[in-house]
Amino acid sequence: MSSIVIIRLLKTSILLGLCLIVTGHGLIVSSYFTNQYGIKGIITAAACIAIGVLLSLPTKRQNPSGSACLVLMLRYHLFMGSNHTT
Repeated sequence: MSSIVIIRLLKTSILLGLCLIVTGHGLIVSSYFTNQYGIKGIITAAACIAIGVLLSLPTKRQNPSGSACLVLMLRYHLFMGSNHTT
């Protein structure tokens, strides 16, 4: 994979992570969502924030560079449909 593709995936991952963080915060702050769905709504919003943080975190690794989740996806080829059992 070229560095341009990795940088695009990194930027997309960070942008998606930030959007999930803002969405999760908005869901927690909105009284309608928490009243309508109760504890499940709070858990859903917290999960959005947690996944957003994972996607937006930079990694300290040199190669491949990117967010922690992106590094796992690139390393284990999860987004390419490979069926690895290890």
